[in-house]
Amino acid sequence: YYNEFASTITSILEKIYNNLLEYKYAVNSTDDELVVNDFIKDIVNEKYYISLLVGLLNVVDSSTRNNLEELFTLESFNKYSIEEYQRQFENIASILYINDSSAFSNGLISYLKFIYKIDKKELFVKIVKEKLNELIDIASSSNQTEYNEILYLLYLEDDSIKELNEFVSNNFNDKNYEEDSKISKIKNCLSDKGKSTLIMAEREYKLSEKEDYGWKDAGILSFSFYKIIEVEFNNYIKLLFNKCTYDDIENIEVPKDNWKPNLKILKVIYRKMNNLPLDDDISSVPPSLMLGNINFLLTKLNDNNDLARFINEKLREALSEKFDDVDYIIRLMKMYTNKEKIRKYRNPPAHAMYLKYDVAVECRNIVLDLFKDEIIPIMKR
Repeated sequence: YYNEFASTITSILEKIYNNLLEYKYAVNSTDDELVVNDFIKDIVNEKYYISLLVGLLNVVDSSTRNNLEELFTLESFNKYSIEEYQRQFENIASILYINDSSAFSNGLISYLKFIYKIDKKELFVKIVKEKLNELIDIASSSNQTEYNEILYLLYLEDDSIKELNEFVSNNFNDKNYEEDSKISKIKNCLSDKGKSTLIMAEREYKLSEKEDYGWKDAGILSFSFYKIIEVEFNNYIKLLFNKCTYDDIENIEVPKDNWKPNLKILKVIYRKMNNLPLDDDISSVPPSLMLGNINFLLTKLNDNNDLARFINEKLREALSEKFDDVDYIIRLMKMYTNKEKIRKYRNPPAHAMYLKYDVAVECRNIVLDLFKDEIIPIMKR
């Protein structure tokens, strides 16, 4: 019966964690006792399942089991932070996987969604990569939304996998997607990866319109739309290398502030663009700039040093071939990579935090309006 219990516990873990996030948000956002009591009723009912299943599975030590049982009491909900619950869930998620990963064949999707939700991204990527061909085969042979969603989440985390890119290209394209004129206009100005990301995000949004989200966490929806900004802004920065090589940059003295980690990412980008091998010192560096990295580079462009002046000159020269107003596109890029917007729209789902559906819809609107009203009008025809 181990497989059956393993499959069941993953679904329960995912549901409980979602309920905890929603409960915490609800009690801080509403005075409606009926709403709060419904959450309490659901969570208390589930605590017996979790205690029973953890005991039957016998995959956690008694100390962890006692901690879990103590956490799932009414007194604990207002006593402990969501971070404390997350630490306990991370513990049990790791132990379950180490104990017998093959037991999750039936409950694999629930387990993967659960560990992604609690910010175990490295474990998520590891498992999906291990089972990638199996997941692609199932998703390709039948229209199973949940399998598509897992592959979509992996694509958001790592788009360097050939088989995954082929799946995305075949399944998230113009041939099997209906769109309105606004989306069509935006899509036509995006890179290939940006187009796929927009189509996937819009599909998630269309699905969300068909259900009552209520207090459900909508973090992935928000993350999906803000990912379009990250993809396209990376492409704008990459234009730098149309005007110089990384060797040109490396020959300039590096200022003492936080340039070095950002330059390492630029080095990886340049070498991947030109199919060059990665040195040991950059083999584990991500192949694209995070929004914070982009903001750092753009903010530093006017610094009084040779490196800033060189990158500023070459990047502006490159951007001028794509945009009519270079100052304006740089200003937009800085504005949409600032901490306030990142914390509101992108970071919550990336760090296991709750995000309300209304905020996700707001994120969709600002991303689409950014491209439709701000970026497309200054693109060269």
